[in-house]
Amino acid sequence: MKKMGLVMSLIMVNSMVSALPYRPGDEYAILIEPTWRMLDPDDSYAQTLGGQWVLVGSFTFKKRSQETVHLNKLILQWHGPTIPKLVGELYSKRSDRDFLPIEEYLVSDGMWCKTNQELVLDFRYPLTLGPVSEFFLVLTLPKEVQELVKQGTFDLSLRALPIQFRQALDETRVSLSLRVPVVDIRSDIRS
Repeated sequence: MKKMGLVMSLIMVNSMVSALPYRPGDEYAILIEPTWRMLDPDDSYAQTLGGQWVLVGSFTFKKRSQETVHLNKLILQWHGPTIPKLVGELYSKRSDRDFLPIEEYLVSDGMWCKTNQELVLDFRYPLTLGPVSEFFLVLTLPKEVQELVKQGTFDLSLRALPIQFRQALDETRVSLSLRVPVVDIRSDIRS
Protein backbone atom coordinates (compact mmCIF):
# COMPACT_ATOMS: atom_id res chain seq x y z
CA MET A 1 0.00 0.00 0.00
CA LYS A 2 2.88 2.40 0.70
CA LYS A 3 4.17 2.21 -2.86
CA MET A 4 0.73 2.76 -4.41
CA GLY A 5 0.23 6.04 -2.51
CA LEU A 6 3.65 7.30 -3.48
CA VAL A 7 3.20 6.35 -7.13
CA MET A 8 -0.22 8.02 -7.22
CA SER A 9 1.14 11.28 -5.82
CA LEU A 10 4.04 11.28 -8.29
CA ILE A 11 1.69 10.72 -11.21
CA MET A 12 -0.54 13.58 -10.03
CA VAL A 13 2.37 15.98 -9.68
CA ASN A 14 3.91 15.00 -13.00
CA SER A 15 0.61 15.46 -14.81
CA MET A 16 0.72 19.13 -13.83
CA VAL A 17 4.04 19.82 -15.60
CA SER A 18 3.78 22.46 -18.31
CA ALA A 19 6.20 22.56 -21.19
CA LEU A 20 6.90 24.05 -24.54
CA PRO A 21 6.09 21.21 -26.95
CA TYR A 22 9.53 19.69 -27.46
CA ARG A 23 10.44 17.42 -30.32
CA PRO A 24 13.85 15.88 -30.98
CA GLY A 25 15.85 18.38 -32.98
CA ASP A 26 14.15 21.48 -31.53
CA GLU A 27 16.64 24.22 -30.76
CA TYR A 28 14.78 25.78 -27.77
CA ALA A 29 12.51 24.47 -25.01
CA ILE A 30 11.07 25.57 -21.68
CA LEU A 31 9.95 23.19 -18.94
CA ILE A 32 7.95 24.52 -16.00
CA GLU A 33 7.48 22.19 -13.07
CA PRO A 34 5.26 23.03 -10.07
CA THR A 35 6.41 22.26 -6.55
CA TRP A 36 5.05 23.14 -3.14
CA ARG A 37 7.86 22.98 -0.60
CA MET A 38 7.92 25.01 2.59
CA LEU A 39 11.46 26.32 2.93
CA ASP A 40 10.89 27.22 6.58
CA PRO A 41 8.83 24.28 7.89
CA ASP A 42 8.96 25.36 11.53
CA ASP A 43 7.77 28.92 10.72
CA SER A 44 10.79 30.48 12.42
CA TYR A 45 11.06 33.21 9.76
CA ALA A 46 7.35 33.56 8.90
CA GLN A 47 6.87 36.50 11.26
CA THR A 48 9.93 38.32 9.89
CA LEU A 49 9.13 37.56 6.24
CA GLY A 50 5.40 38.24 6.51
CA GLY A 51 4.35 34.72 5.52
CA GLN A 52 5.51 31.23 4.64
CA TRP A 53 8.54 31.00 2.38
CA VAL A 54 7.47 28.51 -0.32
CA LEU A 55 9.31 27.07 -3.32
CA VAL A 56 6.48 26.92 -5.88
CA GLY A 57 8.16 25.88 -9.10
CA SER A 58 11.09 25.64 -11.44
CA PHE A 59 11.72 27.01 -14.93
CA THR A 60 14.19 25.11 -17.09
CA PHE A 61 15.38 26.70 -20.32
CA LYS A 62 16.99 24.30 -22.79
CA LYS A 63 18.82 25.28 -25.93
CA ARG A 64 20.74 23.22 -28.44
CA SER A 65 21.85 26.16 -30.52
CA GLN A 66 25.37 27.54 -30.15
CA GLU A 67 23.88 31.05 -30.45
CA THR A 68 24.37 33.27 -27.40
CA VAL A 69 21.02 33.95 -25.74
CA HIS A 70 20.51 36.33 -22.80
CA LEU A 71 17.61 36.34 -20.37
CA ASN A 72 17.03 39.52 -18.36
CA LYS A 73 13.41 39.30 -17.24
CA LEU A 74 10.51 36.94 -16.63
CA ILE A 75 6.91 38.09 -16.31
CA LEU A 76 4.33 35.80 -14.77
CA GLN A 77 0.70 36.75 -15.53
CA TRP A 78 -1.70 35.59 -12.80
CA HIS A 79 -5.03 33.97 -13.73
CA GLY A 80 -7.19 33.35 -10.68
CA PRO A 81 -8.70 35.25 -7.74
CA THR A 82 -7.34 38.78 -7.34
CA ILE A 83 -4.16 38.89 -5.26
CA PRO A 84 -3.63 42.21 -3.46
CA LYS A 85 0.10 41.76 -2.81
CA LEU A 86 2.67 39.11 -3.68
CA VAL A 87 6.35 38.84 -2.85
CA GLY A 88 8.47 36.60 -5.06
CA GLU A 89 12.12 35.87 -5.74
CA LEU A 90 13.83 34.00 -8.54
CA TYR A 91 16.97 31.98 -7.90
CA SER A 92 19.36 30.29 -10.32
CA LYS A 93 20.58 26.78 -9.67
CA ARG A 94 24.00 25.38 -10.31
CA SER A 95 23.81 22.02 -12.05
CA ASP A 96 26.33 20.47 -9.65
CA ARG A 97 24.45 21.45 -6.46
CA ASP A 98 21.05 21.14 -4.85
CA PHE A 99 18.80 24.21 -4.89
CA LEU A 100 19.63 26.74 -2.18
CA PRO A 101 17.72 30.02 -1.72
CA ILE A 102 20.80 32.08 -0.82
CA GLU A 103 21.89 35.59 -1.85
CA GLU A 104 24.63 34.22 -4.11
CA TYR A 105 21.99 32.58 -6.35
CA LEU A 106 19.36 35.35 -6.20
CA VAL A 107 18.57 36.52 -9.73
CA SER A 108 15.60 38.79 -9.06
CA ASP A 109 13.45 40.27 -6.33
CA GLY A 110 10.06 40.26 -7.99
CA MET A 111 7.73 43.23 -8.15
CA TRP A 112 3.98 42.61 -7.96
CA CYS A 113 1.79 44.72 -10.22
CA LYS A 114 -1.62 44.65 -8.53
CA THR A 115 -3.35 46.31 -11.49
CA ASN A 116 -2.13 43.81 -14.12
CA GLN A 117 -1.87 40.89 -11.68
CA GLU A 118 1.71 40.20 -12.82
CA LEU A 119 4.87 39.22 -11.02
CA VAL A 120 7.70 41.03 -12.82
CA LEU A 121 11.12 39.48 -12.26
CA ASP A 122 13.73 41.94 -13.58
CA PHE A 123 17.15 40.32 -13.38
CA ARG A 124 19.99 42.09 -11.61
CA TYR A 125 22.02 41.59 -14.80
CA PRO A 126 21.37 39.72 -18.08
CA LEU A 127 22.12 36.02 -17.78
CA THR A 128 23.66 34.07 -20.63
CA LEU A 129 21.71 30.84 -21.01
CA GLY A 130 23.69 27.62 -21.27
CA PRO A 131 22.47 24.35 -22.79
CA VAL A 132 20.33 23.89 -19.64
CA SER A 133 19.57 26.81 -17.31
CA GLU A 134 17.36 26.23 -14.30
CA PHE A 135 15.58 28.81 -12.11
CA PHE A 136 13.42 28.45 -9.00
CA LEU A 137 10.52 30.67 -7.94
CA VAL A 138 10.10 31.28 -4.21
CA LEU A 139 7.05 33.13 -2.91
CA THR A 140 6.47 34.61 0.54
CA LEU A 141 2.85 33.76 1.24
CA PRO A 142 0.66 34.88 4.13
CA LYS A 143 -2.04 32.25 4.91
CA GLU A 144 -4.80 34.13 3.03
CA VAL A 145 -2.64 34.48 -0.11
CA GLN A 146 -1.61 30.78 0.07
CA GLU A 147 -5.23 29.81 -0.47
CA LEU A 148 -5.61 32.23 -3.41
CA VAL A 149 -2.44 31.01 -5.14
CA LYS A 150 -3.67 27.41 -4.98
CA GLN A 151 -6.72 28.44 -7.06
CA GLY A 152 -4.96 29.78 -10.14
CA THR A 153 -2.21 29.71 -12.70
CA PHE A 154 0.79 31.84 -13.63
CA ASP A 155 1.34 32.13 -17.39
CA LEU A 156 4.86 32.85 -18.59
CA SER A 157 4.55 36.04 -20.64
CA LEU A 158 6.06 35.88 -24.12
CA ARG A 159 6.92 39.59 -24.22
CA ALA A 160 9.85 39.23 -21.78
CA LEU A 161 11.44 36.15 -23.37
CA PRO A 162 14.36 36.23 -25.80
CA ILE A 163 13.21 36.18 -29.43
CA GLN A 164 14.47 32.60 -29.93
CA PHE A 165 12.16 31.27 -27.21
CA ARG A 166 9.24 33.46 -28.32
CA GLN A 167 9.51 32.04 -31.83
CA ALA A 168 9.74 28.48 -30.49
CA LEU A 169 6.65 29.02 -28.33
CA ASP A 170 4.67 30.40 -31.27
CA GLU A 171 1.77 31.55 -29.06
CA THR A 172 1.74 28.31 -27.02
CA ARG A 173 0.56 28.94 -23.45
CA VAL A 174 3.17 27.87 -20.89
CA SER A 175 1.91 27.93 -17.31
CA LEU A 176 2.80 27.24 -13.71
CA SER A 177 -0.31 25.80 -12.08
CA LEU A 178 -0.32 25.47 -8.32
CA ARG A 179 -3.58 23.55 -8.33
CA VAL A 180 -1.61 20.42 -7.50
CA PRO A 181 -3.81 17.94 -5.62
CA VAL A 182 -2.43 17.14 -2.21
CA VAL A 183 -2.34 13.43 -1.48
CA ASP A 184 -1.90 12.38 2.13
CA ILE A 185 0.20 9.24 1.71
CA ARG A 186 0.14 8.68 5.47
CA SER A 187 -3.41 7.34 5.09
CA ASP A 188 -2.08 4.65 2.73
CA ILE A 189 0.72 3.75 5.12
CA ARG A 190 -1.72 3.10 7.97
CA SER A 191 -3.81 0.71 5.84
